[in-house]
Amino acid sequence: MLLLKVSYIEPLVMSRVRISTPDMISGHSVLEIPLPSTILGALGNLLGIKLKTPDHLYGLAGLYNEIVSKLKCEQDKPLLKGPLLLHDGQYYIPIYGKETSFFIPVDNLDKISERLEKNNLPFVINEELEKYIIHIPDERVGVKLKRGYSDLEKTIDLGYMYRYSISTYMLIDNKGNEKVVKPCFTYILNCSEDIELSEYVRLGGRGRISRFELSRINGFEEEKLDKVKSVKELGIGDKAILLSPLLITVNNKDNIYYEDLNKAIKIQSLVIRLRRSDEKYVKLREIASDKRIISLGLGFSEAFNKRRPLLAAIPHGTLIEVVSKNFSKIENELLNLGYGSAIKL
Repeated sequence: MLLLKVSYIEPLVMSRVRISTPDMISGHSVLEIPLPSTILGALGNLLGIKLKTPDHLYGLAGLYNEIVSKLKCEQDKPLLKGPLLLHDGQYYIPIYGKETSFFIPVDNLDKISERLEKNNLPFVINEELEKYIIHIPDERVGVKLKRGYSDLEKTIDLGYMYRYSISTYMLIDNKGNEKVVKPCFTYILNCSEDIELSEYVRLGGRGRISRFELSRINGFEEEKLDKVKSVKELGIGDKAILLSPLLITVNNKDNIYYEDLNKAIKIQSLVIRLRRSDEKYVKLREIASDKRIISLGLGFSEAFNKRRPLLAAIPHGTLIEVVSKNFSKIENELLNLGYGSAIKL
């Protein structure tokens, strides 16, 4: 197996959906973790892969096949699993929240499992964890520039403004200390090629840069990441917390209990409370990712100059239990790309 580490050199712009509406000032929502398709696209770029013809997954099926061939990976198996956030030698699990997303140490999995077994939630994070990492979108305002290689080149086009956000991360301990950190997202690749790679590559939007490090996984790291699985690899009755969104390939997203989805997994409650306090106020936010579906854009294909579609997804940080394993062809392909990665409880 291979270990991939993606280190942020600067704050990245990872759009959850495209910048909304053609209004004069629009809104923007960013992801706290990179999507598997974004990571594989950047990896394909580093490996010199060039896609020639589009496919039913807007190039992702072809990208999967090319990487599998290049890195000697197992065919029709999950190529990418993760991510876990790595900081100062410790791994953290991403937890999606509508208002605030954060990361809790993997070492606290036992606490979470115990509470779930006893149905004893919520989990009050500041009182029971020594530290955690919070995702803080930093909003910026941009303007449209005139182009044309004339005296008006790169002057402001009046009447067009937009908002966009970049992702920043802050480590908070139980003493109230706060520290800005640069995350390193860690993935497992189900491949056998003997390769050492360390390169800088553009990742996400607005020309932002990150560092990709790819190497053989050592025994110590393999043991620490042993619980990172794909939903495909979980057994009947297994419980896990999603590390990457699980995509749903049906049209109606008003109700999570679709007939087809219910054949595969059961969504359970995972409610966590996040308490932040300072001299002026105390906030208590309840972050519940159970029985919720989000809209998720699969990014932009630069190879074919097309924006991939929006799909419904069960977000990372959701607790699931496998009821049966009966995935459609398209669901199987999305799982192979790395969507639906989870950490087994």
